[in-house]
Amino acid sequence: MTILHGDEARQRDAVWSRVDRGFFVGSRRGDFIGHIDVTPEGRYRAVDSRSRVIDDFADLHAAMAALETTGSQDPEGGGSRGR
Repeated sequence: MTILHGDEARQRDAVWSRVDRGFFVGSRRGDFIGHIDVTPEGRYRAVDSRSRVIDDFADLHAAMAALETTGSQDPEGGGSRGR
């Protein structure tokens, strides 16, 4: 199941997929930008493409935005391919 966030998602070129209950994976132009896990406390833990925990968020959209922003600031391109 792919989750798109309207014009905002298209502007960022981010695509989010729910892989399993409480587990989401994001990519941008085919590059992995990170994943989000729901913690036992119900928070959304954002983990970047290098398996670094960014933070825990109360809201799924905030966790997605954090990974989209973090990935764009990565000096090696933010994706698994490390351009």
